[in-house]
Amino acid sequence: MAIILSGYGVGKCRYSLDRSFSFYQPYPQKRTRLWLARDGKPKFNLHMFDESYFQRLRRRVEMAAERGIYASIMLFEGHCAQFAIQGWEFHPFHPDNNVNGVDGGRLDYYTLKNRGVLSLQEEYVRKVVDTVNEFDNVLYEICNEAGNYSTEWQYYFIRFVKSYEAEKFKQHPVGVTFQYGDERSGTNANLFNSPADWISPNSEGFREDPPVNDGREVVLNDTDHLLGEGAIHSGFGRVLLGGIIQFSWIGLSI
Repeated sequence: MAIILSGYGVGKCRYSLDRSFSFYQPYPQKRTRLWLARDGKPKFNLHMFDESYFQRLRRRVEMAAERGIYASIMLFEGHCAQFAIQGWEFHPFHPDNNVNGVDGGRLDYYTLKNRGVLSLQEEYVRKVVDTVNEFDNVLYEICNEAGNYSTEWQYYFIRFVKSYEAEKFKQHPVGVTFQYGDERSGTNANLFNSPADWISPNSEGFREDPPVNDGREVVLNDTDHLLGEGAIHSGFGRVLLGGIIQFSWIGLSI
C-alpha cells in the first residue's frame, strides 16, 4: 500500500493482481476439481474466472473511493517470476499448473511471443476493467518490476486498456513503472517514450535531485524504486516543488 497526497483525497493504495504464489486466495483464475498442480491443489482453468476474486476487487476499490483514496491496480506482477523460485513454479501459466496445456514460458509471459498467452491475458484485463470501470478513483499500472524484455508487451497493454476503455462509460489513467531486473533492468527512457499517462521512474536522476517535470508525463515517484522498500525520500519538498507526485511504498499487499 502506498500513500500520496492527491487532488482526489489523501492517499493512494496499490492493489496487486496476478500474484504467482499459490497461497494467495482467491485467485483470478478458477481452480478445477480435476488433477493437481505443483502446490498440491487443483489445477487452474485459464478460461474460467473466480468471481469471488473480482467481487472482492470491486468492493475494495469501492471502499477506497468512500475514503477518498485512489486505487492503483497493478494488472501484472513481474518481480516474483524473476527472483523467487515459487514465483514461476506455482504460477497458473506454468504448464504443470493448468488444465489448458498452456506454457507461459516464465519471462516470455511478459512478451508478445505467444499469441495464445496474450489472448488469455487480454481476457483477464477486460475482466478487471469491466469490474471497476464505474469508479472514478482508479489508476492502472501494467506491471510491477518486469525487466526490459517486457517493454513492447507493456506498451501493448497500455494501448489495449486505453482502446478497451474508450468504449466504456469512464476512462482511467494507465501507467508504466520501473522495469527492475538487475542486469535486465529497463531505462527511464523506456517509460518516457511509452504511451502511458503516468510513470514511476527508477533512480536515474530522480533519487538525489529530481528534475523539474517537463510535462511529458505525470511522474509518480515510488520510493521503493528509488531507495528500496520502506524508504522515505529526504528530497520530498524538492519533489513537490518540481511538479512530481511522490508516495512511499510500505510493503503492504492487499
